[in-house]
Amino acid sequence: MANRRNFIPITVTPKETVNRVLLEARDISFQWDDVFDPTVKEWLECIARSRRAQPEFLVGPLLAMTSVLIGPGTVMQAKKFFREPANIFPLTLCDTGAAKSSAYKIAVDA
Repeated sequence: MANRRNFIPITVTPKETVNRVLLEARDISFQWDDVFDPTVKEWLECIARSRRAQPEFLVGPLLAMTSVLIGPGTVMQAKKFFREPANIFPLTLCDTGAAKSSAYKIAVDA
């Protein structure tokens, strides 16, 4: 049974904090050319446009699905006694109706 003293329900997060994080996240830019090959960039943009989503929304779910395909037995070893599984847990923050679910479905169903 979970310790009730350490449990903080998500509803406790003040709305002002959530709104502040959303505003700060809007200022983050994503440098496509530094990360993706032009062919991959074009593919992401076309797929996103087909679902009226932003291409950036595809990156998180695709990385998560990549970690699933790699498998739970894959680990990275930075030091002799330190191993870390290759799990990726992305989070997409944006306004309601911004097509987050559409982008997620593209990544999962592809």
